[in-house]
Amino acid sequence: MKKRVLSLMLATVMCMALAVTANAVEYDSSVLSVEQTSLINGNFPKNVRGETYGTALMAEVVGKMPDLQAAIGTNDQEGYVRTSDLSHPKFETPQDALEWQKTQPDSYYIPLYDFQGNEIGSFLRERNNLTIAEMEAMKG
Repeated sequence: MKKRVLSLMLATVMCMALAVTANAVEYDSSVLSVEQTSLINGNFPKNVRGETYGTALMAEVVGKMPDLQAAIGTNDQEGYVRTSDLSHPKFETPQDALEWQKTQPDSYYIPLYDFQGNEIGSFLRERNNLTIAEMEAMKG
């Protein structure tokens, strides 16, 4: 029973994350092939500061997240957010994740950067617009 409740809670949290599409970028197979050609020897390109940049979509191909993730900021401005700005604690259980989520603001702004890491705007981060990768990371 406990296992079923935890599974149901995790499924609910994941559905909530998928339900919000604000600031989401839709990808198709043509985008994926363009993304792959922008990789350098199978890795994300680096800016002058040595930071990697690219899309979270390509993290599965590369094997890790870029330092700067592609995002659409306020006013539909294209740019990047720091992966570190999206970080959260690791959780032992879905219940721990839900309890933590209750302590967080509904929304907040984080800086939006160009690919060189220069601040160019802001990105609205909403509580329930976590990415699939973030949801997977929450499982511990």
